Parts: sequence; structure tokens; C-alpha cells
Amino acid sequence: MDSGLTRQWIALVAVVGVGVSILLALLSFRSPASRPASAPEGGFSAKRAMAHVYAIAQRPHPIGSSENARVRAYLVAELTKLGLAPEVQEATSIAEFITPFGPKYRPAAVVRNIIAKRPGRSSERAVLLMAHYDSVPAGPGANDNATAVAALLETARALTHTGRTLERDVVFLFSDGEEVGLLGAKAFFERHPLRHKLGVVLNFEARGSGGPVLMFETGPKSGWMVSELASAVPYAFASSLFDEAYRHLPNMTEFTLAKEAGLPGLNFAYIDGINTYHSALDRPENVDPRVVQHHGEYALRLVRRLGEGELPRGDASDRVFFNLPGPALIVYPAAWSMPLALMAAVLWACVAARGLRRGRFRAASALWGALAFLLQLVVLVVVAVVLGLLADATNEEFRRIGHTYDGGLYLAGLMALCLAGTATLAALLRRRVGVYALAVGASFWWALLAVLTAALLTGFSFLFVWPLLGAALGLELLPDVDAPRPAAGRLLVSLLLSTVPASLVVAPLIQLSFVGLTLRMGAVAALMAGLLLGLFIPLLHELRAARRWSLPAGALVVGGALVALASLPAAPTPERPRANNLVYALDADTGRALWATSDARLDAWTQQFLSGEVKEGPLPDFLPRWGRDFLHGPAPVLSTTPPTLAVLDDAVSGERRTVGLHIGSPRGARSAVVSVSGVPVLAYALDGQPGPTAQAPDTSPGAESEWVLWLEALGQEGNTLRLTVPAGRRFTLRVVDRSDGLPELPGLNVAQRPPYMIPAASLDVENWGNSTYVGRAFPMTAHPGSATVRQAPR
Repeated sequence: MDSGLTRQWIALVAVVGVGVSILLALLSFRSPASRPASAPEGGFSAKRAMAHVYAIAQRPHPIGSSENARVRAYLVAELTKLGLAPEVQEATSIAEFITPFGPKYRPAAVVRNIIAKRPGRSSERAVLLMAHYDSVPAGPGANDNATAVAALLETARALTHTGRTLERDVVFLFSDGEEVGLLGAKAFFERHPLRHKLGVVLNFEARGSGGPVLMFETGPKSGWMVSELASAVPYAFASSLFDEAYRHLPNMTEFTLAKEAGLPGLNFAYIDGINTYHSALDRPENVDPRVVQHHGEYALRLVRRLGEGELPRGDASDRVFFNLPGPALIVYPAAWSMPLALMAAVLWACVAARGLRRGRFRAASALWGALAFLLQLVVLVVVAVVLGLLADATNEEFRRIGHTYDGGLYLAGLMALCLAGTATLAALLRRRVGVYALAVGASFWWALLAVLTAALLTGFSFLFVWPLLGAALGLELLPDVDAPRPAAGRLLVSLLLSTVPASLVVAPLIQLSFVGLTLRMGAVAALMAGLLLGLFIPLLHELRAARRWSLPAGALVVGGALVALASLPAAPTPERPRANNLVYALDADTGRALWATSDARLDAWTQQFLSGEVKEGPLPDFLPRWGRDFLHGPAPVLSTTPPTLAVLDDAVSGERRTVGLHIGSPRGARSAVVSVSGVPVLAYALDGQPGPTAQAPDTSPGAESEWVLWLEALGQEGNTLRLTVPAGRRFTLRVVDRSDGLPELPGLNVAQRPPYMIPAASLDVENWGNSTYVGRAFPMTAHPGSATVRQAPR
């Protein structure tokens, strides 16, 4: 057989091997099949759990709503049916966060957590399973978080069929107010007596509508729990890379409160299908039953393992862990990371030195290869950024959530463009630098990153160590590619060693990073793909055939076509609706009302409200502390009663003035925003619960100029707010109450949203659209008793 043809067959076999390994790795990251209602009573059945999802997620049920109360009653009834004695913890909870929306986000509400305990033989070191039961106002919350709640209910039911009492208590916490600032979990971990009896915590969440349920975060001293996870759950998907990365992100879940309490534990969530997240699409019919089964497998298997076995004390040793197809969860002590990294790096260095001594490449060529490969990585990152800009210019969904309905096409196009870039590099430098030198230069960065991550980001180290070992062995076996007849078997083994181990480890993480970080941060996926393809350089050389530009040109055409297809405007449908944002706002002091939207442009539906003179700018008198600009125009004045404020007491002590206030909403608004301008707030308390105020508030120039408290669940009786401010200074209180939905205005005939439109998802505190706001200001004089407001004028 012709030697060229033989080499082409070798390359094709290697491509098949790589393709199979990538396919196996990707297919392994799937949730287990859902089990029917006929599954054994002692096992978990997604079909049984889905009945709870449909019952819970009938309508949006945000904190403080009547639907929230309905869901709470349902959960209490279901837990009671299981022979448990659920209690409702009612507590005022206040939090403070530094956020992009302003100096502080202070949510506060009366939360109502549901807590049920399944007694074991010991009440010490109980196992806590938790999930929040509230939703955002924009959607029914079927995935976020009815699936987790349903999984815990089904877990509680299955435990009644164990036939024996577990060694320790199992506590179920269904928390309230997670969506507005983790308020329910905060109240539990700060004040509930059971917090002192806990040994481990398992939290269940969702950010999307599908994909495997990932264990993405561990608590303090939880290394031993990763080992328990690996042995207890056959479909355990986890990575120390997720855990390490999450520590450096600003994201939080209720598990954050468990970590702050020093409790070991594990945090679970699925993240694919972000288009449904916090939106009207988050309906039960958009739930994949497999994710419910996966939640349940984790919960039931782990609670049985942890509820029976010994719980180590003081195990502070971290673990490095990752998946291989099977799925197999590989776990080893983090202390092994540096020795393994040094072993891989030394092996690579020995192979490179041996190649240099044998004259297979020159040091200068390898240096040029390393620099060229680094430049190529920069180019790929730029390409990913450009794709994000393209999506921003062509896709409304991207502007809202950082992702698109066609995110898979963008990912495939980006991967093809990364292949085109690496193949171009190999074609350009094949003769000037040499294939072996270019391969050494590309793998140098793997060796460097293996050592650096082992030292600085231990959870990342496996990503570079194990592929580097394969790459080093592949380089050692790589025959002279310029020889007319290289040893066929040796060439094949070399190509497979260089590519298959890396593909098994890295390929699934490229896909998960793109799903998790979205197209907005597609540069991360591009960087990982570029690094991976650097180990493919010998294979790309063998694939070049007679025309060295056929592969890069073909990959470029395919990538460009996929990106173009993803960027084509598509008509919205009920399955892929277009979102828009609209609010009604009334300033009761001036009698001025307006429609406003945070959308970049008006569409056919919002134009019917903003049909006259449309302006753009901030609306501090209507929507306090929203820093963004709004498109807005005049609206009819709603005949309604504005929020009320009554001064209960007002006294001065030394240099401090303390004012007791009652805030109410006669129109029954669900929430309100209270702002104070003109003075710093030195201390405050809501319904007797002190707020977390710093001992020395910052009064320097540029500090917080307007203090804001978000009352996320106004009770029917309102709330009592006590403020301490500097004495002898005037200030203004402003109260803006907020109700879900747009008002019905007499004489205003507008079309309802068509089936292919939905309200914008509730992704941040600036985007609670489809709401009605009514506000008024209450000036306070410099001294108590001279002109205080006793009740808001009608």
C-alpha cells in the first residue's frame, strides 16, 4: 500500500478514536433515566415526584404572595401525610449585599420556612436536606425550584419504607425567600434551634431546565464527603474545577449560609436550558423528569449513607475529583496535586530534552512554536469575544441573559473556528518550525499550567496533569513525521496517546463551561478548546493530505456557516418566545404616571403603551436606585391609594435621632422599596429585628448617598421600621410599593401579549418587570414633633 495512503488511514483511525472518546465523554454526562410510579416503594421515582412539581408550579409563587401560601400549605399537608410533624418557622430576615445595582442591596421580609424532622436513633449531627420553595414573580418555578422540593418530598416518602431507623436525624428544610436574597436560609442558620444539631448539609438547586445534576460546591472540611459521593451514587457528576471556580465567582445559593455556619456539605444543581431560567417558560411541561430522578438519586442514596455511617470530625483535607466516562468519579487527596504535576512536567521535560539531544528539533524552533501557539490562543479568545458582540447585535435573548436559543450552534461554530485556527497554525509553521517543535511548544503551556494550578488553583490541576502525561508519552513515541514510511503502529499509538486522554478529560468541561458561563463568556470555552487542539498538532499534520489548506479552510467554512445560521433572525414562537419588559409607575405626589421599559428598543407590543413622546433616562422619582436608563412615556393616572407611612415615635438621644415608622400599602401591594436621602442611616430594625449595619457607616464623599431597604413581602398589616440617624438634620423618606402585574386602567384598550411573547425573566433587582409601582415622598423635619407625618395624605 502507498505510504501516503497508509498514513491517511492511520490518521483516520486516530480521528475515529478521538471522536469516540469525545462522544463517550459527552454522552456520559447525562442524568439517569427516570423511574416509573411502579418503582419499588423504597426507591426513588421521578414519576411520583413529578406529581408534586405539577402541584407546586401551577403559577408564580414569590414570597409574600397568596400562591406562596398555597404552596406552603401543600407542603405541610404532604409532610404530615408521611407521618412527619412539620413546623413553620416565621421570622423577619434581613440581608445586605454589595451588588452592581448600587452600593447595597438590602432585602428584608418575614419568611416562613417549613421544617420537618425524621427522627433517628441520635439527634446529634443530623443530615439536613434543603431546597427553597419560593419562585420569582415572572415564572411558576417548575425547575427553580419545584423539582428539588419534589425530589425531597419523594425522598422523605422513600425513607418511610427503609424498614429501619437511621442512626441520626434527617431534617428537611423547605426555605422561603431564596429568590430575594437567601432570606429563609439566613433565618434558619441564624436562629432556628436545629442549626446546632446539624452534621452535614445537602442543598438542591437549578439554573435551567436540563442537563446532568452537578455537584458543584463543597462546604468546609468536606473532602471526605466527596469520597462518600463517589461510592454512594453511581451517576455522580462532580469536578473540583467547578468547586474551585465557584469560590471565585460572586454567585451565591443558600448553601453559602451553610458554609458560613462551618457545616460540611455538598451543593447540587443542573444548569442547561438557561432560556427557561426565572421566566414564564419555567413550567412543569419544560421539566426533564431525568433531572428529578438525578436529584432524587443524590438525595436518597446520600441520606442513607450519611444517616447510617460515621461522620468524620475535623477532616480538613481537600480532594481533587473529576469524571471519566462510565461515569467514574476519580477522587484523590489534593496533597497529591503538586507531586503529580511535577511528575508530569518532569516527564514532559525529559521527553523534550531527549528529542533535543537526538536533533529532532531546535530549541529556538520550540520557542517560536510556543510563542506562536500562545498568540493563536489570544486570537481564539478574540474570536469568541467577537461572536459575543455579534450575538449582542443580532439576538434579543443574548442581550437579556447572555445566551441564545441557538447556543448549541454558536458552540459548534466556535469549536470549528478553533479547529480552523489550530490547523492554520500547523499548516503555516509545519516547515519553518517543524511539527515536533510545534508540538513541544504547544505542550509547554500544559506543563506550565499543570505546575501553576497545582500550586495556586489545586482544583484545576487535574485538567492539565493527566492530558500532559498522555501528551508526553505521545511525543516520546512520535516517529519522524517527515520520514517517507514512519512506523505505522507507533504513529497510531502516539497520536492516540496525545489526544484521547485529553479529550476524555477536557471535552465535557468545554461544553459545561459554555453552558454554565454562557456565550457571554465564550472565551473560556475557546481557550480550553485551543489548548486541547494544541495536543492535536501531530494528528492535524497527518490529516493535511496533499492539500495542506483543505482542513483549515473546511473548518473555517463550517464554523462561519454555523455562526451565520445561529445569528439569522428567527420569528418568535410560543416555544421560543420573545421577552419584553414593561412597568407602570405612578408618583402620587405629582400625580404623574408613566410607562417604562428597560428594553433597548420598543417592539410591537410595548409600542401600544409608549406610542406618543418617548424619552430615555433614569427615573429616580419613580423607581429609586435603579441606575439604568429607561425608555418611558406618559401613562393614564391610576386611581389608587398610595403607600402610607405613620410616625410611631420620634426621639433624640445625644447626637442620634431614632424614628419609629409604620409602612403600609392600602392597595395590597406585595412588596415595597423604602429609601432615605439626606442623612446616613446609623442603625435600623424591621419589626424588631436589627439590620446588619456597620458600626461606623461610611459618610465620606462618594459613599452611599441614598439608603435603600427592599421590603420583599409587605404583610397585610404592613411593617414597622425603626431608623437611627444623626440628630438635627432634615431628611426624606420615599416609599414605593410594588404589585405584580400591570394595572387595568379605565378606557385603556390594549392587546394582551401574543403567545410568542412573555414578560422578561426576573434575573436581577432591576428587572422585576410586568409590575405596578406607586410611590410618594415623606419629608422629615430636622427636629421631632414639629411637622412629622402621621399618615400619608390621600
